[in-house]
Amino acid sequence: MHRGRRGSPHAGHPALKGPTHMNEITITGNLVNDPSLRKVSTQVVTNFRIAHNHRYRDQGTGD
Repeated sequence: MHRGRRGSPHAGHPALKGPTHMNEITITGNLVNDPSLRKVSTQVVTNFRIAHNHRYRDQGTGD
């Protein structure tokens, strides 16, 4: 996770006040459908589908 200077928010993101818990992950693949947003109680949930093909490399040839 990339963090800017202490106390400066990321460009385009408002400053957060109070304790926050945030995870960042990187997903590689093809987006199958448009993401959908919905609200559950007080939380916003995003659903999306990713297609991913496993690729294997032959350690002997590098192919």
